[in-house]
Amino acid sequence: MKFLWGILIVFVFSMGFVLALPPSVTLHSPDDNFFSSSSSVDFNCSFSDPDYDLGNLSLFGNFSGVWQEVDRYEVGNLNHVFSETISEGNYVWACVAEDNSSEITFGENRSLVVDLTFPKINLFELNDSSVCGNKTLEAICNVSDNFGLSAVLLEVTKPSGAKNLTMDFVSGNYTEEVFVNETGDWSFRCFAEDYAGNINVTSSFDVLSYSGLPELYINSSKLVFDRQDYIEGEVVSLSAYVENIGCVDSSEFNVSFFRDEVSFGNQLGLNQSLVLNAFSGDFVNLSYLSYIGKNNIFVFLDSGDEINEHNESNNVANNSFSVTLWQEFYGNVSAVKILRTKNNFTYWTSDENVVGNIFVADMESIVDWLSLKALGRDIFGSVNLNDFSEVDNLFGTTNFEDSISNTYLDGGAVKSQEDFVVHKKNINNVPIINSTSSGNFVTGILWDSSDDTGDNEFSEGDKEDLVFVTKLNNGAVGEYGVYDYEITVPVELRSYDSSDSEEVYLYYDLV
Repeated sequence: MKFLWGILIVFVFSMGFVLALPPSVTLHSPDDNFFSSSSSVDFNCSFSDPDYDLGNLSLFGNFSGVWQEVDRYEVGNLNHVFSETISEGNYVWACVAEDNSSEITFGENRSLVVDLTFPKINLFELNDSSVCGNKTLEAICNVSDNFGLSAVLLEVTKPSGAKNLTMDFVSGNYTEEVFVNETGDWSFRCFAEDYAGNINVTSSFDVLSYSGLPELYINSSKLVFDRQDYIEGEVVSLSAYVENIGCVDSSEFNVSFFRDEVSFGNQLGLNQSLVLNAFSGDFVNLSYLSYIGKNNIFVFLDSGDEINEHNESNNVANNSFSVTLWQEFYGNVSAVKILRTKNNFTYWTSDENVVGNIFVADMESIVDWLSLKALGRDIFGSVNLNDFSEVDNLFGTTNFEDSISNTYLDGGAVKSQEDFVVHKKNINNVPIINSTSSGNFVTGILWDSSDDTGDNEFSEGDKEDLVFVTKLNNGAVGEYGVYDYEITVPVELRSYDSSDSEEVYLYYDLV
């Protein structure tokens, strides 16, 4: 019996040891020395007990100034997140586990900093705002923060890219030296971050770096015509504002003007000489006679390549305006009719309400008025739209915005057409345009088939006479007032026959 009693004693002792185990507690987050940029903080802890004795999990902290229980949660073998709102400051916290047997276990104390304030940048400056040639600049940034700074960086953006440099703390300021060795725009910013991840950054401090050479400069906005509404042969006044945007004075250089492109044979006037101090500019002027079509004028700086520059690509600029290919003629028509009787009595009357057409042709053209056909039609009346491009070739107006083709055609078809009666003969499907915005007058194009050599159509090789025609419309409103006719013709019609390039003739056909 004594032996059995001894065994029973050992068994009871063992059972009592298991029941006496305390609970355990684990702190998962935040980590010790954690910095939070938010006042809302989650505390994650877990509770466990070897003897599965349920209990509670508590959060302790000095969030209100004294160490005390902040929150409690009834748990089993689980974890729990305590969500708390905490003002800015330094704190200590811990979780405590207690089972139903009043066994208590304290977790380790952890520190916490709640930092809701961005770093304060009190000063940011560089020792210069421009650089002439390569130079080292010093940047100074003065920053303060209630709970310490994790990084103060100098953000440098230069023409070739951007990079961040760690600034050194020297005598109360953060400083960094930067070697400026690229021409162009540089910008600098001070970037400060505290341990909570709060970030502050300054606005850009801009620095313009010059090459240490003269820098001649011109662009299209600095090449200006005194107006845009020139007609052919008028004197054009052109002004070019030339600059030296470099930090070194230039020596003497040429300014040259060209028509259509910078090439030999296209120069307008003579070279003009200019000397410019650093960061200065001056006007160079040119006068020339306007010409039909696009007046595209180029200015070329330092055509003799006498100035050593960092950038030679900004020495040429151009600007343009267009002189219309078309010219309007308008006016009134009146006729005096003379009648004679067999008894030799003569009468005359003035008729201002005449009916008929007005024609315009080159002075040298000898027109067979009974052989006129509609341009764009062969002698049989079939469509032949190549006529318009061939007329452009003969006039030299193929590339004009207001060429014959662009004016009369749209999408490969005649824009509009109308029938005319010329010398009591019907001419059908004559291509027309409005001579005026009112629509009261139109202009058509005819060709003289009597000049044809056998292909039965208008052709560049035969160069048949061209005639522009409009119908009389007595007392109608036109572009310039009230009158009987308005006709629009290309000014190059005067040189259709190259033996004379000065005049066109007006003809009339009255019914």
